[in-house]
Parts: sequence; C-alpha cells; structure tokens
Amino acid sequence: MRFFEETYGCTMNQGESIELAGTLISLGHEKASTAEGAQLVLINTCIVIGPTELKMMKKLRSLN
Repeated sequence: MRFFEETYGCTMNQGESIELAGTLISLGHEKASTAEGAQLVLINTCIVIGPTELKMMKKLRSLN
C-alpha cells in the first residue's frame, strides 16, 4: 500500500509521524510523494487552538 503523511504542529507531532512512517515502511508499505498518489493519507496535527482546527478541517475536506 502507498501512503502519504503530512504533519503539522510541534516536534512531538514530527517525531510521531517519523515513527509511524517508519513502522509502515517496515511492514512493507511504500511512502508516496503526494496525497494523490497514495491509497492512505495520514494527517497528523494538533488542534489546540481554533484557527488551526479550522485550517485542518479545510485541509481534510480538500482530500476527499
């Protein structure tokens, strides 16, 4: 399976995304360079504040 991941937020989010991608790769999955070329799209974000939540909801809707 080809997956695409995109990360927003703090260094903890960055680290979690690296770990998740590494796990998927170790299981035989392939990282895609774009969301359009992927079968699975992962968005890792922190939505502690309202404007970020709105931005991320817009991003998720655009992937549909």
